Amino acid sequence: MQQNFPALSWSFVHTAFNSLGTADNFADIASGKVPSVEEALESARRWARRLGVNGKDGEGFVNGKWYEVGDNFLRDLQNEAVGQMQLLQELVSA
Repeated sequence: MQQNFPALSWSFVHTAFNSLGTADNFADIASGKVPSVEEALESARRWARRLGVNGKDGEGFVNGKWYEVGDNFLRDLQNEAVGQMQLLQELVSA
């Protein structure tokens, strides 16, 4: 037995997707203007090579700063987040 589904309003789909606050809009994604995952990964690899990191040792970037992923990574991440929060609080209360 074949089910009848209600018609889909593509204008509603576009509006709903675009209201999510993503960097890309639905029309670009549907038309293929957004880079594929493979293209995005290759771009990230080129960027890492330019910065001189190889990713094999477990490097990470937090707020644009390089950190080695190891025993202190989560502590470094927390310290960076606390610093950013303090800055935002100062800006809001000023």
